[in-house]
Amino acid sequence: MTVSREMLVIAFCIYRPPGTVTSTFTDQLSDLFDQLALLDTQFVVLGDFNVPGVTAGQLDQRAADVFDLHGLRQHVDVPTRGDPDSGNILDLILSLDDQPSGQLVSDVTVRSVCFSDHHLVTCRLGVPPTQPVTTTYSYRPLRKIDTAAFGRDILCSRLYNSTVADADEYAELFDSEVKRVLDIHAPLRTGRRRCGQHDIRHLSDEARQAKQLRRRLERRYRRTGLEADRRAYISACTAARDSITKSRADQIKSKLDEVAGDVGATWRTAQSLLHNNHKVVYSDAECAHLVSTFCQFFVDKVNRIRDNIAAALQSTVRRAFTDRLYLGPALSSFQPVTTEEVRRLLSAMPSKSSPLDVLPCSLLKPCVDVFAPIITKLANLSMQTGKFPSSYKQAQVLPLLKKAGLDSSSPANYRPISNLSTVSKVLERLVLTRLRPHLLGSANFSQYQSAYRKGHSTETALLEVLDGVYTAADDKKVTVLIGLDLSAAFDTVDHGILLQRLQSEFGVTETPLAWLRSYLEGRTQFVKLGQHQSSVVGLDVGVPQGSVLGPLLFAIYCSPVADVIGSHGVQFHQYADDTQLRLAMHADNTSDGLSVLAACTADVRQWYMQNGLQLNPDKSEALIVGTTNQLHAVSSAVTTVSVDGADLVVADVMKILGVILDRRLTFQKHAMAVARSCNYHTQAIRHIRHLLSTDLAATLACSLILTRLDYCNSVLYGAPAGSIQMLQRVQNNAARIVLQAPRRSCAQPLLRQLHWLPVQQRIQYKVAVLTFQCRHSTTAPTYLSRHIRARSTTRTLRSSAAPLLDKPLTKTTFASRAFRCSAPTVWNSLPTSVVDNNSLPLFKSRLKTYLYRNTFE
Repeated sequence: MTVSREMLVIAFCIYRPPGTVTSTFTDQLSDLFDQLALLDTQFVVLGDFNVPGVTAGQLDQRAADVFDLHGLRQHVDVPTRGDPDSGNILDLILSLDDQPSGQLVSDVTVRSVCFSDHHLVTCRLGVPPTQPVTTTYSYRPLRKIDTAAFGRDILCSRLYNSTVADADEYAELFDSEVKRVLDIHAPLRTGRRRCGQHDIRHLSDEARQAKQLRRRLERRYRRTGLEADRRAYISACTAARDSITKSRADQIKSKLDEVAGDVGATWRTAQSLLHNNHKVVYSDAECAHLVSTFCQFFVDKVNRIRDNIAAALQSTVRRAFTDRLYLGPALSSFQPVTTEEVRRLLSAMPSKSSPLDVLPCSLLKPCVDVFAPIITKLANLSMQTGKFPSSYKQAQVLPLLKKAGLDSSSPANYRPISNLSTVSKVLERLVLTRLRPHLLGSANFSQYQSAYRKGHSTETALLEVLDGVYTAADDKKVTVLIGLDLSAAFDTVDHGILLQRLQSEFGVTETPLAWLRSYLEGRTQFVKLGQHQSSVVGLDVGVPQGSVLGPLLFAIYCSPVADVIGSHGVQFHQYADDTQLRLAMHADNTSDGLSVLAACTADVRQWYMQNGLQLNPDKSEALIVGTTNQLHAVSSAVTTVSVDGADLVVADVMKILGVILDRRLTFQKHAMAVARSCNYHTQAIRHIRHLLSTDLAATLACSLILTRLDYCNSVLYGAPAGSIQMLQRVQNNAARIVLQAPRRSCAQPLLRQLHWLPVQQRIQYKVAVLTFQCRHSTTAPTYLSRHIRARSTTRTLRSSAAPLLDKPLTKTTFASRAFRCSAPTVWNSLPTSVVDNNSLPLFKSRLKTYLYRNTFE
């Protein structure tokens, strides 16, 4: 089926012996035509209907009556199978009869072909061509800039001899001088492009010339029809195809070479190479209307949440939550920024520019020695005066559809993506390096907040949550897990409360506090689509999304909720705005536990409301986890869990931090989801495998497939064999594609050749690495490190000198999957030559070598 703006074309094939047209079939045809009549568009129905009449060259009368009833005209009037005199009309072309003759369907011809017993039916469709959607854009020819000359002009600009002592003035001078020099070297130009057209930027000059030659020879052959011209055209087609293939292969290699060594950038590059992101395309007229609609919706959403909170607070009694006092040294000033610090930061930045950038990163990084002193001066002016430059407080919002298939006309289905200027992010990162040690070192920062902290991750958070679940099961208790959902959490942070909390609970005072106040207040945003942008609106609340400091400030803002949850004896874990509550309870006494959870969630909601955040009970989830016998005992007693008055139905699965948990922690649903995602990327690599060398194919597979297999794979330790085998089949298929091996070939030699550890060994590798970090790293999560204890013996043994760990005794196999058990089990199985060192890179190298030899040799 092909769909266009002007017409709908439906093609299908029916197999039926002649003379067997039934009333059911005619009813189905009638229903189809009734539905097509409801469409406000022209349509053509064509295909092998197989409705011959009793005599040659006629249609079955019942089918013909259906066509006449719906006003359809049948355009094929000669047999499409068999002899012209005795054959049957099986292949039909139908269109509405109210169209003037020759307007929609014309020039119908029927010709015999050698490859089918049906004849070839061709026609001309009188459909006007669809006008392409075009957009205008502005650009600078940056590739033509001489970076050396550009750098010399910056050195001679006013930026190097300015005596400005105000951060705002120097930031404005920076923007104006850079723009002036850019206008000299790369004046701004305007262009137009068709939306959705094929990207030909990967074509080399040789490939473009080959395409042009192919087109010229094609025109010549069509004009002359000579055999010599035909042969020349075919030869040009072959040469153009080879040039295009080579050009695309070179482009893939160059893009991956640019990001070599950066795992995150390699993943993003591989994703963009293999999959086109299907973006919604709007015309200029649509963009002009939608920018205001989106901008107003995003503002109204925050206002609606604040109004709901205010109304709810009026009907409830405010609680007096205990404030925590800060007893440590205050942060009253920032350390000065050095040029070398800025140079290292700029050199390590990704080569990605923001739409708000006056200076693109493609020029900033090659001229790092020129711009490092300038940005150093700007950063020191900003930190000394406690003032964030006003020109960097604006964000450009790009609405992106949350998921393919959602209604693109509804603003609620879009996620606002904020873009900030690169220089503002550099300033934020410099401040972050000075703020983070002080904030994270405070006793008031929740130790169960795993986001934005070195050594903490979604994986360590999940290991801690599941460790509590396994341990509770060993005590014959089931665990209730609740995932709390906040509505637009980052966008509703109250600036006054945040600044007060930074001062009273975290000891940020004087200049740093003034800088953060300046950073938060007076921010604006606008929505831009194409060349159209909305009016600029102010932001009175919220931390900037897409910023460097925003996530840490949000973690500080929500840190006191840990005391509220802990006061009820409920265990919890936080990752940014995701909060998981868990409570273990005996199967024969579930009512008390559910009452505790209800009271806890009520207090949590009250705390959130008094701090300007809205808990969304309807989108929260609940799951009960335990052994099979334990779940059977509570299955009838616990069917719902109350979260602030809303009864959540206990689900069969719940997704936490990207991992799907089921009631018995078999991880079958999770393995199926990972396998489905990996297979999608595997097939994409298969389509372009002929363009890639083995090394490039392996790089793509590692970036897109093995990273998914490795994500939080330590939680799969001890999982049922079926779940592990499902993931192993995914890895085996990837290895076959990379090495271009047959589908049924044995995967073990292929994995060995690629130096890929199988899934089970990859799990052991991850557990061992996390255990090493818990033993030796000062940044390892304390909630995991406390589970690791060195083995102590009452008498001297030969193994006493070995760095072994103590493994707690468990009553069930289910509980032996906890991190407190899996870590010492894996660690103690490793030889002393692997574990007896303090260097993480050396440990990883020795560990992989040991596991590789154990597996393949």
